[in-house]
Amino acid sequence: MNRLSSDTVIVQKALTANVAQMLRNSFTSIGAAVMLFSLSPSLAALSLCLIPPVALGGIGFGRYVRKQQGRVQEELGRTLEVAGELLSHLRTVRQFASEGREVERFAGAVERSFEQGRRVGVAQAAFDGAVYLAVDLSLLAVLFYGGTLVQSGAMSAGDLTAFLMYSLYAGGNLAGLSSVYAELMKGVGASRRIIEVADRVPELPLRLQAPSHGASLSSSLSSSSPATSALEHSSDFLSTSVFLPSVAGEVEFRGVEFAYP
Repeated sequence: MNRLSSDTVIVQKALTANVAQMLRNSFTSIGAAVMLFSLSPSLAALSLCLIPPVALGGIGFGRYVRKQQGRVQEELGRTLEVAGELLSHLRTVRQFASEGREVERFAGAVERSFEQGRRVGVAQAAFDGAVYLAVDLSLLAVLFYGGTLVQSGAMSAGDLTAFLMYSLYAGGNLAGLSSVYAELMKGVGASRRIIEVADRVPELPLRLQAPSHGASLSSSLSSSSPATSALEHSSDFLSTSVFLPSVAGEVEFRGVEFAYP
């Protein structure tokens, strides 16, 4: 249920708002970079020299978030599983006076989910902080080097002011791309969980019909039936299944054992 609800919302956000924001930030950054190089190539190279290390760090961070987000959703799913279990069997819990124990079990699931989400939040905050710090350091370097160019007459004060404005555009949008990239990686992690559900093959065949009298099991299933693909992965089921065309008389159980796990 968590994959059908929470994961689909994350994927929806990644494919709509995040994609639009990524395109906007990318085009704005590219346009600002072009204007920076047109004003002063050397100063533009200095202001953009921090992009490669930030990009490399972003790749590693994206892998981490993608992996951790899957764990966050797993823990959230377990929390919802415990809550649904308790609410659907509330009468049984009250009959056995197990409210305190079940509250502790639910609290433990919530705590594990929170702790996993906190790790992702701290990592994303650290990465965003590093990106914004790199942008600020780049602006300081531009101010220092641009001031020397103005003093030497190689650049006018008006061009330096325009350069700083374009630098703010480029830096702000590049920093925004880091947050968008993290959200996209969350969407990738959530989509993998959804695909796992969609591609899962049932251990027992679906819509399995008993064969008619005298017919074999293989002939009773068409090649295009969903049960056929399931039967290919259920050899144990086939080896232990017995189909009876009809039952007459008394039914007797022999050698049947039952035990709790």
